[in-house]
Amino acid sequence: GASTPRRHHVRRRTWWRRAVAIAGSAAVLAAVVWGWTRLGDRGTPLSAAAPVVAVLPFEVAGNDPQTAALAAGLADTLTLDLSALRSLIVVPRTETLALDGADGPARAAREQGATYVVRGAVSQAGPTLQLDMSLIRPADGRALWRQSYHGPAASALALEQRARQDLAFALRGSLSRETFAQIGTSDAQAFAYYSQGRSFLDRWDVPGNLDHAITLLRAAVARDPQYAVAHASLGEAYWTEYTQTKDAAWTQKARDATLDALAIDPNLPQVRYTLAMIYRGSGRTDDAVEQLRLALARWPTAAAHRLLGETLAGRGDIDGAVREFEQALAIGPGYWQAYAAIGAIAMRAGRYDQARGALERLVELQPDNAVGFRLLGTLYQTVGDDAKAADAYEKAIALAPNASGSVYSNLGLLQYTARRFEEAARTFETAVRFSPTDAVLRRNLGDAYRRIGRTKDARAAYAEAARLAGAALGVNARDAAMLSLLAVCEAKLGRDQATRQRVKDTLDLGPSTSEVWYRLAVASALVGDTAPALDYLERALQAGYSARLVASDDDLSSLRQQPEYRRLVPPGS
Repeated sequence: GASTPRRHHVRRRTWWRRAVAIAGSAAVLAAVVWGWTRLGDRGTPLSAAAPVVAVLPFEVAGNDPQTAALAAGLADTLTLDLSALRSLIVVPRTETLALDGADGPARAAREQGATYVVRGAVSQAGPTLQLDMSLIRPADGRALWRQSYHGPAASALALEQRARQDLAFALRGSLSRETFAQIGTSDAQAFAYYSQGRSFLDRWDVPGNLDHAITLLRAAVARDPQYAVAHASLGEAYWTEYTQTKDAAWTQKARDATLDALAIDPNLPQVRYTLAMIYRGSGRTDDAVEQLRLALARWPTAAAHRLLGETLAGRGDIDGAVREFEQALAIGPGYWQAYAAIGAIAMRAGRYDQARGALERLVELQPDNAVGFRLLGTLYQTVGDDAKAADAYEKAIALAPNASGSVYSNLGLLQYTARRFEEAARTFETAVRFSPTDAVLRRNLGDAYRRIGRTKDARAAYAEAARLAGAALGVNARDAAMLSLLAVCEAKLGRDQATRQRVKDTLDLGPSTSEVWYRLAVASALVGDTAPALDYLERALQAGYSARLVASDDDLSSLRQQPEYRRLVPPGS
């Protein structure tokens, strides 16, 4: 019937069926079972007989972005509030985002097993806000309840609170006797700041959005210091700032905001998600996986699946990672970060067709996404289509001119490979101006300086790259990629003993990516350790590293006459 969700390909049971299966299976990890049975803190565990409610995206009258952000925030808050009821199963917000349009209720029933659907519309005329709500039964399309609410725009949260109480009465049964938990905030302005900040953070790739998100989320927690979700999102924003700038000062801000969220509500899934981001970025991958499993048990979102996939990929579990990315896309078919993650991971593993499909889909869905064009350019460059690579990089720069350090660096590598070293040096200098704390960009600049005879400048660039790599290792001592980069920098500075120690330290961590194996090959070749260098090079190629990029790298010139090298990298690669 309409209330029975259809099965999809590859582990695509809908989230609520998965919840029931988890609760009844003794073979499932204890941490995951705990995440669901914990709902019994408010009463009995969920059962398959519980009503399934989906809150669809609220419609917005007009094109005002602030009203649109407010509507998204109201739908998100209503979803969270309904989730507090022990007698309901509520479809997570990320699973309903694509269910707009006239066929939304029918699709919610078919794809998510919803027995009830909540629809809303937000409009604003001058200072007055109108919120229209309805409860629909998809089985017959009947509207069981409709109500309109009016008030000042500043009272949006109060309107939502009135609507949710009326909705509980409309659902009747045991629900009408329950008290909604006060999830979030009772401060309307804090809510407005949060909902707008969250909208900016979801598209952090757009220039300026991350700064706006941080400003608004700071304002939200200043208005209501007990707003746990806002603290968690602020921690996420701070950590995203660190990943983009490599400035370690942001990591402490992220930790502080997340600790604040933990102190308010340690079991909130969004808090666990942000904590997992920090754990993963600090090298505590087992802890990150644990937190994500707990978060996913109650909050099965595309973002959490994507982050779990990236964490598994860091362990070398590419197939497991891709499964998580596919889960993310099953939940949110338009979720851009999942496409970016598939492209990056597949490229790293040498699965170029898979990477191309994901990245081309990303830029098709979001032609304003600079990250998509940067990754697509990297793919083209890796497979030898330099003209397409340059075109993709130019598009990325046009979209995000002030956040293009890595894009300029890749353009510089195109010029460097073409032996246009003076031009490459100028491009690398531009890259460093945009991203002064990126160790990889400094190393590339050093290489260009060395090729044009600026030996002193080259050495200074390598030394700064080594310092920046050391700073990154201060955040995550188990970052094999950064440790192997440090080995390369030490080798270029002529520190053979330090290089060998860095290589050993990296091997002790267990290299899991082609990039790490390749850097170990370069570092070992530069200090004359030929046999290990060839071994690491073979491992890099087996893990998917591009033979074309190997053939063009002068750092491996000492290996080129070795028969083993010619076997690994045949002429014409």
